Amino acid sequence: MQQYREWLQALAQPVLAAVRSQLETRDPVITFVLDYLDHHYGEDINLNIVADKLNLTSGYLSSIFKEKTNINFSEYLNNLRVERAKELLVNVDLRIQDIATQVGYQNVNSFIRMFKRRYGLTPGEYRKRHAGDEPFISSSHG
Repeated sequence: MQQYREWLQALAQPVLAAVRSQLETRDPVITFVLDYLDHHYGEDINLNIVADKLNLTSGYLSSIFKEKTNINFSEYLNNLRVERAKELLVNVDLRIQDIATQVGYQNVNSFIRMFKRRYGLTPGEYRKRHAGDEPFISSSHG
């Protein structure tokens, strides 16, 4: 099961990048959505807000997003958020609660659940494994 999870994780990142690059030249609506999410993922956003910006119904945007990207809107947004959080977790000076807020989760438990679903580790476990690899200089030495 762990090998399967690691394999799936290894596939996810290049797939998101490929989906993005493939769509940017093809569909202005999807290009707008991906760009908007990339710049606003830390805010309290959802499908309705993005659909309103495009003067589309959320149902219509949801169906074309899924059709063009093969992933649903909320799944894409959650993947983007936890991917950004993973980058922030190596900075041990940032609290996990603050990282959760910074990437757009109002509730730290939702963040932890989504992170674990994606990477098979809690944010704290991920940090212990990855932040410990890098020597860091504490500013508290005086």
